[in-house]
Amino acid sequence: MVLLTCDGFVQFQQPVTLREAVAMFFNLAAGDYTIIARHPDLNPTEVRQDVKLGEQAFYGVRFIYNEPQRRLLRIETEMRFL
Repeated sequence: MVLLTCDGFVQFQQPVTLREAVAMFFNLAAGDYTIIARHPDLNPTEVRQDVKLGEQAFYGVRFIYNEPQRRLLRIETEMRFL
């Protein structure tokens, strides 16, 4: 699951699988957000990253993990403007 929070409240969420491990968010209001990437089969089960989003953009989040150890290493984020 990838959650997008603002001021401590969940604004958007999207389920992901380890095989896909990508979430895309469109039509977000500009501002400061925290991305929370969670998966119960990984260790740690959660990674957080603060981001500043611009207007007219979409945002992608990708899990980076070690498959044999099921270790969540980090998330990569990408913002593209429409």
